[in-house]
Amino acid sequence: MPQKPASPPRPTGGLRPGPRTLRRWTWREGKPLISNSVRCRGDACYLVRVHLADGVTESTRPLLVHFGDERHQGATRCVDVRAPAPMDINSAPASPSTAPSAPVLLGWVNSPPKSTHVRIELPPESGPSELKHVEFVHVSERDPKCHPAANVPRWTAYQPPFPLRRLVLPAELAPLASAIDWAEVMLLRAPASVGELRRAVRGAAAVLAPDWLRRLDLSWDDLLTLAREAWLLVDLQSAVERLGISSCCRTELKTYRDADGIMSARVEYADVPTRGFALQDVLPFSFIDARGRFCTRVLRATRSWRAYAAETGLATLLSSETPWAERHADVLSAARPTERGELLMTDLPWLVAGTFGPLLAPRLATRLLHAHLGAPVADHLQHWNPWEDGRILVRDLADFARRYPPLIPVRWRSGEPGLAHLGITLSTRALASSNSHAGAHVASRTATARHLLISTGRIDRLDVHDGVPAEPMMIALKWLAREVREATPWAARHLADLIVTWQFDTAEGHYYLDAFDSAAKVLGPPDAHIRLRRRRVSAAREVDAACGETIDLDEGLLGDASFECQQRLTRWLIERIERIQQRG
Repeated sequence: MPQKPASPPRPTGGLRPGPRTLRRWTWREGKPLISNSVRCRGDACYLVRVHLADGVTESTRPLLVHFGDERHQGATRCVDVRAPAPMDINSAPASPSTAPSAPVLLGWVNSPPKSTHVRIELPPESGPSELKHVEFVHVSERDPKCHPAANVPRWTAYQPPFPLRRLVLPAELAPLASAIDWAEVMLLRAPASVGELRRAVRGAAAVLAPDWLRRLDLSWDDLLTLAREAWLLVDLQSAVERLGISSCCRTELKTYRDADGIMSARVEYADVPTRGFALQDVLPFSFIDARGRFCTRVLRATRSWRAYAAETGLATLLSSETPWAERHADVLSAARPTERGELLMTDLPWLVAGTFGPLLAPRLATRLLHAHLGAPVADHLQHWNPWEDGRILVRDLADFARRYPPLIPVRWRSGEPGLAHLGITLSTRALASSNSHAGAHVASRTATARHLLISTGRIDRLDVHDGVPAEPMMIALKWLAREVREATPWAARHLADLIVTWQFDTAEGHYYLDAFDSAAKVLGPPDAHIRLRRRRVSAAREVDAACGETIDLDEGLLGDASFECQQRLTRWLIERIERIQQRG
């Protein structure tokens, strides 16, 4: 009698509601691989930690999470689990490495309010046979949030007191220089005197090494004097020590650590050091210690600090968020303007250099460091990370007509049950009708306008699909609308006789359907229709759109590669707009 073939290996693990309890997965027979239900909490956040088998490629992998309640009503979430990017600040965003040891992938998922049970499904795209261990850990709410609908001004709206065309770095931070192309970099060894340091940093952006401050015995007032004609960055520990010695205020340095809860930064102030980010954006801001814990180092925002900051105009740029509500709102980055310069307190140069250990989001940290050093930011770039609740995105898109003319939300009849067929169109006719001079200029030839329709598939996170995320498309459409409103030369050349429409599908958009105009009444048939999908590469197979074009858009862990994705998508959009105009 032939032997029954052995079952493929099933991942171990389970759900941890607390530090000492593990509700283990058991698995159903057949394919796809689905677990039996285990109990979970409703309205809770879970860290998803996946251990891969030895030698397996660290590619992004989707997991389907099925929640249920006592009435057997369910809700599904698709969670992409990823590995943190390598610490090399020049590494390509979409270049996964093959590690000899077992790599770990991370993701986060929120359970619906009334959930009582959860099952996980490992679709073929996730390479289930290569998943060694899958664990859900109950954690505090995942902090990172973005605001793709925010009205982020052009980068030129915020300017340093003088052009930052020269950068002084301590010799030990030399690796940072390779990624800096907007300024001439000078590597400085320990200066012998305060006068030598003053001459080196005058009229430049400069990072001051902690050892320099100690050897030269610089006080807080000395730092402010140096910053009168320079853009200076000092680390948090040096700032705390000098503030204490000068009796300006009483504060302390504190490091927070947690095995499962990440540390984040909230953007509190819009200025040069936060260009490219929206106010109240929250982004991952953790380094990982030798025990694998998520860590952050903060300057405590004591009552004495807050009083001193209010008195002297010292602004908190980035505040901390931790897994504990009572330990929020300390200082990660702060700045005090001077006569013709600025003094910034931040650990960013040393974080990016790897002094504290690997970073959870090294590319975002590098972007923040460059902004702190005065780097220019392209107007179409903005930080983003995916919203789990797609209803919020649809609600914000429904308001685009009011907030960002000439954008108009539109809807089509959907031939697919459960999916709404929605979109945003850039209509120069709408701007012209408002008697805007800019609109009249750009819309001078709209009577014969060509129509470019771009369909990007699903935007929700309820299933495995190859749709382009909504957030970068929202940012790109906002940028196009501003180009039209301000009648830039590029808009006059390429958008004057072109209607651009973005069409997407979602299973979460039905509540706001009435806020979208009928596309049949607003738009004519397209002259060109491009179907764009996100290219997914997994261990099992490459998932491409059946037709049309594909694009590499992996935003990284918690949006770590969002700037690179935004650049790639906007460049693609510009090329298609210019191409259709050339053909016309």
